[in-house]
Amino acid sequence: MRYYVATSPEVAAYLAAVEGLSEAGRDTVIDAYTDELGRDADTFLDNHPTGHESLHFRYDYYLADSGLYHQFDFVVNGTQMAVGVVTVVLVEHTAEPLDDLL
Repeated sequence: MRYYVATSPEVAAYLAAVEGLSEAGRDTVIDAYTDELGRDADTFLDNHPTGHESLHFRYDYYLADSGLYHQFDFVVNGTQMAVGVVTVVLVEHTAEPLDDLL
């Protein structure tokens, strides 16, 4: 089943304000989670629930962009999966210089 992936207004605003992330990088993050969650939300729910029998689950995405290594930790609401919809409801972001990782 293919899922429609909605993004909460709060997550959209947060992503728009991430410092050190280029516009192309932001588009990459959004395209990646839209594609992966649209295709595999059920797998992420099975493997990364936020709690026992929870219909919310975690999804992480990593990206090197603008000299930084970005980590995005998302929480996705799967309560509407039966009708083909998941909603990204929370995101946290950390970044560190790529030079620090080498």
